[in-house]
Amino acid sequence: MAAQITSSSSARSVEPPYSDRPSAIDGTALVELALALSVRRGATLVLIEPRGDRYELRAERGRRLLGRLSIAADVAACAVGHLARITGLDPLVEAGTPEGLSNLARLTVRAERSSAQLIVSIVAHSTGFEAEIRATAVDDRPIAPESAVRSCPHCGMFTPPTESICPRDRAPLVDVEDDPRVGGSLGPHRLDQVLGSGAMGTVFAATHVLLGRPAAIKVLHWTLAHDAQQSRAFLSEARAASRVCHPSVLEVTDYGILADGRPFVVMERLEGESLATRIDREGALPPAAALRIARMIAEALEAAHDAGVVHNDLKPSNVMLLDGSSDFAPRLKVIDFGAASLIELRQQDSDLVVGTPQYMSPEQIRGAVTDGRSDLYALGVVLFRLLSGELPFERSEVDELLTAHLTVAPPPVTSPLASLPQAVTRLVARMLAKSADARHQTAAEVVTDIDRAIAAVERPSWRRWLP
Repeated sequence: MAAQITSSSSARSVEPPYSDRPSAIDGTALVELALALSVRRGATLVLIEPRGDRYELRAERGRRLLGRLSIAADVAACAVGHLARITGLDPLVEAGTPEGLSNLARLTVRAERSSAQLIVSIVAHSTGFEAEIRATAVDDRPIAPESAVRSCPHCGMFTPPTESICPRDRAPLVDVEDDPRVGGSLGPHRLDQVLGSGAMGTVFAATHVLLGRPAAIKVLHWTLAHDAQQSRAFLSEARAASRVCHPSVLEVTDYGILADGRPFVVMERLEGESLATRIDREGALPPAAALRIARMIAEALEAAHDAGVVHNDLKPSNVMLLDGSSDFAPRLKVIDFGAASLIELRQQDSDLVVGTPQYMSPEQIRGAVTDGRSDLYALGVVLFRLLSGELPFERSEVDELLTAHLTVAPPPVTSPLASLPQAVTRLVARMLAKSADARHQTAAEVVTDIDRAIAAVERPSWRRWLP
């Protein structure tokens, strides 16, 4: 039987094939396979994305991988082009831009007696195209996430979802439904208390009921969850952050969509204080301590950039100093990758730019597509503040502040606690260069120069002259 595909721009009939390992496939057949996975195989997410010199089609149902298929780059490009024609989307819109986050289309696919309602997005990366097909309803029923944990109604024991009988009293187990409020559950997590609530969502302190492991869960606000741009941005950032694996980057362990449509992300729970809190309390830090903190942040950024993730909102409030951290051996986590874009997109104002004005790079202010060097500029501002207790640019009006970042040379960094060797002042000056080409080109280069600066600060012949 033919499948009827309906979008805002076109409709056509196709026969959606399915094969675990097709021997040959062209672009049109690949799109039909992707749609068939949603309507006939229950895939809630189908991705076509670059993997080295090839592409990969990956299908997921809830939190489970259904399968993956390696495909040639030319076939993937044809498939993305075909999907763009079906949906009326522009396949050349760049990822990470407001246009990219709004490059969405709704699609209804029908095959025999089944139907699926889908949200399709297409964006272009420096490494190629990415297409995402996300199912929101099947046969007019909203898709509810599968239960990640079961419980015994008699003794209250929690078990993995594969169990059907309670091992303690042999009673039949029941699924634990998601109930995102204090005392309720989300997946295998019990929500213990509200840690905070802001413009984007609510963050809960949670506990994994099977492992006893603490976690933090952020749930997007109801009013934002029904904004397709906000929801996609939230999940895209969660997926991006989950690709970064480094001891100094907040670990994202899970993400998804609740039955009521609200996206959520599960993260490790941190104990400590933000770097901003320490600066507000103490002002300038000892130079060696400031440099060691900046070094750890640079290492975290190196891991993120290697994973293709640009933070775009690095600032002291997005760095957590963990309990047990010290000036000699700092322990920290960089958090909230890309959080600013979720706030700004809601405004739909082309005059607004993503980021925090005090820490924005010149290219970010101009609205250009940023890369890792923009994060290195922000790190330069953070290091300037750690060393001096002040920002390089202080202005009462935002427009004046942005203009200063664009046109005014930053003052040489100084410390109220000690004289700074040239290795430190040159490091900060290079990080704050107006042109991205004049800065360090990678975070690894920053780490190398910070090591030289630390050695200069701790050199006995230098320290003898310090107060």
